[in-house]
Amino acid sequence: MSDTEFLKLNLGCGLIAPEGWENIDKSLSAMLARHAILRALLKTIRLLPSEVLSRKWPSNIRFYDVRKGLPFRDGSTSYVYVSNLLTALPYQETLKLFQEIYRVLVPGGIIRVVDLDVLKVTREYHNQHISQLGSGGEARLAPGESPVDKLALRLGFRVPAAQRGFLGRHFGKSRVRRVWLYDAESAKMYAESCGFVCSLKGFRDSRIPDIDAVERNEFIDTFSVEGEKRC
Repeated sequence: MSDTEFLKLNLGCGLIAPEGWENIDKSLSAMLARHAILRALLKTIRLLPSEVLSRKWPSNIRFYDVRKGLPFRDGSTSYVYVSNLLTALPYQETLKLFQEIYRVLVPGGIIRVVDLDVLKVTREYHNQHISQLGSGGEARLAPGESPVDKLALRLGFRVPAAQRGFLGRHFGKSRVRRVWLYDAESAKMYAESCGFVCSLKGFRDSRIPDIDAVERNEFIDTFSVEGEKRC
């Protein structure tokens, strides 16, 4: 199986969009990056936060919602990298996505999933909470700095004051950053239920030859699961 013969998909790519990969993201910022006049207008009338409009996105990103299915032929893909995407999907849609990935992969193709590990995050919360209870430090906490405040931020809850602009406020209220929570074992279970043979991996420990092109930074509190389509 040669990389030059089949596609390599980078789903939920964000700002990491290497050449040689099909980089897919449905972020509003990614869509607006292609429309300079509209972006300038929205910035002028302050309908969206400036950080949304000023973010520099690569030009080789395909704006697409993977919940609609993957727009690729059966057996057309050798590798699929899924980064920080699952928590934006309820488990039913995660299953559908894994089924679609299984469909487009060739036999021997690899899926790699990296996402927030709720087990690691809650363990850290528990350890911080127990530590502060033991030291009596809870009385010295400031608003927003308690272990549970930090847990809420890590799990993706928004701080309302961070939203600016009319559409920015509306967008922040209506958009949920995290729809579901996963850990390594649950992600592995969902992938295996779709036919993959999976194992847990570490940072850049992968059967994808150029994994460093898409996995550039080691995110904290994440899991890595890799699966192979055997037939």
